[in-house]
Amino acid sequence: MAPSAEWCTQCYLPRAAAAPAPGPGPQVGERSIMAGTHILAASAGPRPMVSTRWKKTPTTFGPLGRVLCTIALFIPLPLLVIGTIVSGGLEIVGLGIWVFVIMPWALRDIWKAGSLPSG
Repeated sequence: MAPSAEWCTQCYLPRAAAAPAPGPGPQVGERSIMAGTHILAASAGPRPMVSTRWKKTPTTFGPLGRVLCTIALFIPLPLLVIGTIVSGGLEIVGLGIWVFVIMPWALRDIWKAGSLPSG
């Protein structure tokens, strides 16, 4: 605490008041206010993770979402091919970027394995 401070900036007690004594922490099985989780679960350590492509995880789609995203990725492909043929090759650059840059990048992200806790 700064010498000129009139109160503590952490607990807002006046400088003359004694700091509160730390009480006993939450016991095993009680909820911790700060962590919001059970202490028993927090002290158990991290659970082993299993990678999967066929189950929904918090950061990936499930199998239906992955298949629908893959189909949606292939929808512009025939349109780009037809546009390239009709225009006499003017859309060849867009077709090349779609096939060699966007599709591999998107497919890699769509089908990336997610992690779930085992058990």
